[in-house]
Amino acid sequence: MNNQPAEIRIVRNIPVLDREVIDAGGGPRTEYTVRFVEAGVSVVVVPQVGEDGMLTVAVRPQVVEQTDTVTTPDGLLTEPVLDRRETTTRVRVADGQTIVLGGLRTTRKNETVEGVPVLKDVPLLGYLFRKQVQNVDEIELMFTLVPRVLDSAWIREEHRRGRDRLMLTKRPFTWSTIDLEHRGQEEWDRGFLQGKPGLGDRPDVRIQERPVGQVPGQDTSLTVTRSGLADLQARRAVQAWLDGEFADAIQLCDEVASMDPARTDSLVFGAMLLIEERRFVEARRWLDRALIAAPRSPAALAARGALEFHVGTPQAAVKLLSHAYLLEPTVHRANNLAAALIASGENAKARELLEEHRRNPDAPPEVHANLAWVLIEAGELAEARALLERGLGYGLDRRDPRVRALFARLEEAEAAAGEKEEAR
Repeated sequence: MNNQPAEIRIVRNIPVLDREVIDAGGGPRTEYTVRFVEAGVSVVVVPQVGEDGMLTVAVRPQVVEQTDTVTTPDGLLTEPVLDRRETTTRVRVADGQTIVLGGLRTTRKNETVEGVPVLKDVPLLGYLFRKQVQNVDEIELMFTLVPRVLDSAWIREEHRRGRDRLMLTKRPFTWSTIDLEHRGQEEWDRGFLQGKPGLGDRPDVRIQERPVGQVPGQDTSLTVTRSGLADLQARRAVQAWLDGEFADAIQLCDEVASMDPARTDSLVFGAMLLIEERRFVEARRWLDRALIAAPRSPAALAARGALEFHVGTPQAAVKLLSHAYLLEPTVHRANNLAAALIASGENAKARELLEEHRRNPDAPPEVHANLAWVLIEAGELAEARALLERGLGYGLDRRDPRVRALFARLEEAEAAAGEKEEAR
């Protein structure tokens, strides 16, 4: 957890006797107590995640080992001699970047006597048949840490892997049908927090390792910046949206805005997702933040207009969408503005706008549907039907409830017109 210490201890307890002489009224007596001292390896790590996504990690490795013993002059107690080595450091790294700590060195010397059996132990002459061998061992203990930021993608990844491991334990052994020659290093049954957070559809799909960023300040083109981290989270947000994970996508959009406040696109995208979730108050707050950062952003103005349209204030939507259309007069902006004009009862202005753009090859099918509605309201039923029939060729779906309702409205208008004609 962020800013919380974690400790790994691999130690053994060495018993040590303490002697205490107590002089009571009945004469002195000796009491012994046992205490334990620890010898082994321990590592304390305190991670802290910054606003830019970089990790500041405080690491304190410690090595304690027994190298010898010492005996009291009376020969009653033996105490261990402990060698303690430790270091404390603080490093700043990117997510997934490896930390290597060294320098915990020790020198061990031992001396042995080698020679011809039996003869080497003969007094005086034994020196001719034996030799002393001295060994000096230089030992350095290295620590390797790979800090990871566990976002929702990693949590889902580990959940799926754990579930798959559990299922594998329930299956009997069978010969694998997977092409093992093409399997990657990252497999379902190997270490945790490896590979890319996002599994393939099949177990034989190679899962590439995540690219590791560099610490800012190094002379490299792979420097990790706020903007780069924001781009990464923005791509994750789009992928979460494509996967139907709206809550994760909204959270990732919020993270992008925190990393790079100038990125109004993430606020607009997140606001549109909130509108789809009918969380209009939050969407309004997000779009206000976007418009404060970029008052002339067509996307933010259009999204705010769509919000006003959804909450039932088409006049406010017309004002915002008109501003967005003036800044970026595209066919999609025109269609949205026309829909708001229709909701406001300004059919003439909507018709003029739609007529101007309906022959655009990039025009969405909704342009034909909106224009057909205006023609139906104007009583031009033949033109409306012809337009709807052409709209089916441009992509209108007859199964869409809105399109079915539009055809039903046209049929009602045609029936009413037929009755009037018969009455005459």
